[in-house]
Amino acid sequence: MLATQPSHPYLKGWWPPGHALGWEHSFVHQARDFMIAAGGGEKMIPDFSDGLECIAVLEAVAESARSRAWTPVRHGASGKGNAND
Repeated sequence: MLATQPSHPYLKGWWPPGHALGWEHSFVHQARDFMIAAGGGEKMIPDFSDGLECIAVLEAVAESARSRAWTPVRHGASGKGNAND
């Protein structure tokens, strides 16, 4: 990632523009976003329900691969989406 544009959300936290940020720096960004959200009472995005939806999709993919048939995503634990998603 190149943090070169003034609009880059993490530009102020790093060295001068033009220096590459690697994969490992995303964890610093994640920790920063979490601390800001937790300290300010803001909603963290993604949240637990988003993670739960990802797991539901991955389980449906794995079941489809095993059964070699269409497997709908089982929503309901988080209340998002419907069976046609």
